[in-house]
Amino acid sequence: MIRRVNFTGRKKIPRSRVAIRVREGGAARLFDADLRLDGLGLDGGAQVFVEAYHRSAYMRFDFGSVARLESPPIRRLDRIPVENPLFRVKVVETAGAVGRIVAAADKIVPLAVDRDEENRDTLLFAEHADLGDRVWTLDLDGDWPTLYLNTRIEGIREAARAGPEFLTLVYPEVVRAVLTRVLRGERHTDPDSDEEDWPALWLRYAMRALGRPRPPADPDDPDVGRWIEDAVNAFCGARSVLATFRKLVEERRA
Repeated sequence: MIRRVNFTGRKKIPRSRVAIRVREGGAARLFDADLRLDGLGLDGGAQVFVEAYHRSAYMRFDFGSVARLESPPIRRLDRIPVENPLFRVKVVETAGAVGRIVAAADKIVPLAVDRDEENRDTLLFAEHADLGDRVWTLDLDGDWPTLYLNTRIEGIREAARAGPEFLTLVYPEVVRAVLTRVLRGERHTDPDSDEEDWPALWLRYAMRALGRPRPPADPDDPDVGRWIEDAVNAFCGARSVLATFRKLVEERRA
């Protein structure tokens, strides 16, 4: 039994070495993990653990050792209350009373069934809950930005994925809210920081996909607000939001 854990001097496992998919498994969701730990200079006898978590909910799974990786037969996520938890991988040397973490990867986002490893970055989770009379709500206080959709609405999953109403009326505000939280709430202005950090992923999305320059280095700079609005406008232009909404209105007039 590991009683204490020492975090000193651990290596970082590249995200490209970890691929996790979550899928339906009968009464509970389960996950599959593809771990590639060769060539990292790790002790073959060190133990490997995969952990799924969402806020205070947490589950740990024993994946054998570096030299003999073995998926446990039971990988159900029955104690995780969301569809899309985050994952972490820990490589632990357990000699003596202290378990020393020698390598780790954290905030691993599970790959969608239809997403390959070349397009693995996930900016926004979608979860489903009873929201009363609300259609949707955005949670920016958890481990990852999450859009909650009301389970009372039949077909809301498809509407959120491809419907013109969500594209034109919801997602521009999601982009604004997230970028505002990144720059003014998290005070995160460096898109080149840790690749596992969702604020950095969102800033890189704004720069690479939406063509925005680097944000102001000072979160208190008055130009931060303009940078955010320009990013929202760029999102709307890239997704043809105005033309889509006009078409939606015209169809309902007919």
